[in-house]
Amino acid sequence: RLLDEALATLRDAGATVVDLAGLRDPGFAKEAGFDVLLYEFRPDLEKYLASLGPKAKVRTLGDVIRFNEEHAKEELRYFGQGIMVEAAEMEPLSDPGYARTLADSRDACQRAIDEALEHLSLDALFSPTMGTAWLTDRANGDRPDFPGAASTPAQAGYPHITVPGGFVSELPVGVSFFGTAWSEPKLIGLAYSFEQATHHRREPRFLPTLPIAG
Repeated sequence: RLLDEALATLRDAGATVVDLAGLRDPGFAKEAGFDVLLYEFRPDLEKYLASLGPKAKVRTLGDVIRFNEEHAKEELRYFGQGIMVEAAEMEPLSDPGYARTLADSRDACQRAIDEALEHLSLDALFSPTMGTAWLTDRANGDRPDFPGAASTPAQAGYPHITVPGGFVSELPVGVSFFGTAWSEPKLIGLAYSFEQATHHRREPRFLPTLPIAG
């Protein structure tokens, strides 16, 4: 419903909206992007831990993993630490595999965006950023209810602007404008125009519960 309303707003404002179904899906870039995360997790975390000073009780990713294992009843009660264990086993960022994986992820996502824009002579791409926040599911893990646009421009290194798109059961939903390299001025203009046409933003409220429909 929110997406239909957003598309109607764009059309009413004079935009030509084109459905991109059937164009290139970055595909394996999602897997490559996760591998990049695994490569970068340890050095970035340990850089942060080093900033905490000499009194910090944990200084490496290995320290964090061991702390969780020693306090498994509290720290691993509802979920494991498989991603951290995988990250701890990755080669350093100097490894050629990291540069290759990073380039594969970036290039696939750049091609997906550029081909979409060029194929139909578009100014920008528009999509839900992602769905609403989802319930914590201890049995099945994270279960997002709607695929979003955020990861593709992020992996491509391309500009991406998210603005309020509306609400579902009091939960906010964002919509995204993104495009090729150096298209920030155009994206800012589009996003600003959408905001002025909709005024979806609300002051945050800290509700004790939500009226979620069954």
